[in-house]
Amino acid sequence: MPDHAPRRQRRGLERMSLILEAATQVMGRVGYERMTTNAIAAEAGISPGSLYQYFSSKEDIASALWERYATELRAILDDEALTSQQTSVAELVDRVADPVHALKTAHKAFAQLYSRAADDQGLESVRRAHEAFDAGLVDIMAARNPSWHRAELEVVAAIVSGMFATTITRDSLTGDPATDLTEVKKAIVAYLVAKGIS
Repeated sequence: MPDHAPRRQRRGLERMSLILEAATQVMGRVGYERMTTNAIAAEAGISPGSLYQYFSSKEDIASALWERYATELRAILDDEALTSQQTSVAELVDRVADPVHALKTAHKAFAQLYSRAADDQGLESVRRAHEAFDAGLVDIMAARNPSWHRAELEVVAAIVSGMFATTITRDSLTGDPATDLTEVKKAIVAYLVAKGIS
């Protein structure tokens, strides 16, 4: 008797991916607050009952979608050049900020979910990913600045993360997202240099 489990598992993964892509589209159009599981199911071309076989709520869908983005954020910080003394502070900021901003530009849902970390009703998975990203920034700065205490670097990472967050959570500060990114990166570099962070 043939084993159909791998085929069912593959179909299940494909269905989950279809639902997550539909959630991305719906969230991009109406935002997280107005997104519903019924709208996601309709976008995916499936019944709400089929959706509930894979996800129990819109929060569950958002958490799974966020995990995709969190994987991309972790990959950004895994760049070995970030800990190298040969990498200038400006290049360090570019190598982190540019791909994160590109993620926001490519995925409206990323910005919608990213902003939920500061919300009291925020998703726990998003809050954890923010904390992990900030911890990754601290690790990078600690490798480059071994004489600094971790607690001091945590403050610096929190400030840098807060400065950069506005370019993610808002469509634009100046009317031009590229200008926003350039100006915020300049401000971050100036802050890091003023603090003596290499």
